Amino acid sequence: MKQRRWGFLILAAFLIATSGCGVTEVDYIGIMKLHLADFLDESVPVDPSLGDLETDNGSIEIEVYQSDKIARTVFSSIQIAATGVYEESVFVYPAEGYDFPVLWANLTRFPGVNILIIDFIPLQDIVVNPDYAEEYLEPLKTAKETVMGDILAGAVLDKDVAVRSLAVYAFSPYSTSIIVAGYGIDSLSEALGEYCDAYIDIVESAEMLADGPDKDYAEEKMEAFLALFRENDPGYVYMVKAFGQQVTDDVFEIIF
Repeated sequence: MKQRRWGFLILAAFLIATSGCGVTEVDYIGIMKLHLADFLDESVPVDPSLGDLETDNGSIEIEVYQSDKIARTVFSSIQIAATGVYEESVFVYPAEGYDFPVLWANLTRFPGVNILIIDFIPLQDIVVNPDYAEEYLEPLKTAKETVMGDILAGAVLDKDVAVRSLAVYAFSPYSTSIIVAGYGIDSLSEALGEYCDAYIDIVESAEMLADGPDKDYAEEKMEAFLALFRENDPGYVYMVKAFGQQVTDDVFEIIF
């Protein structure tokens, strides 16, 4: 088994410190499906033993969709009984020939804490290609400013959660990584809508690349990004303990 580097440094001994608090209730996947309805044209079958799994150790639910310009939109919800953690993610991957960013929107909940991570992960080098950043990342910056300065103002307990995982290498400069107070969850749908609307707009404006260096680089970056996330996901160790290595690896192949 490959060595996995993992861990979000959120709060010291969080399970002990928050053991008296409950997990915030929110239909995160339902909210994201509502905001990303434009990308749900065709459902992609998922093995029920992986996409709808429930055991004494936890549960896994996965849905996958395809649509114009989108290779896969993946909704995953993973609950680990031993830790009380609920980890829900949405990934949107561009179809072959496009280089607009990958959308990653993640909500991790455990007793007393709600961690929200959202990014448009670039598929080009934004130093070499600043026009790409202008077109695809500035809308993310604007959405983040609206969310942090207006929608979730006063409800963000930590505006810059430290991510201690090599997955951070893939992030854009405008990624959101925050802890949201329980009372801020009521505004979560509006906040997610800002990000999703910005993302849908850039997808709609995106054009297929001609054969050449940019297309080749985007394909290489996508493969590297997927490998990076597979090998450094902070939940891998806990999933193996709950569901076994084979199930965990198979689930990762679907999500990433």
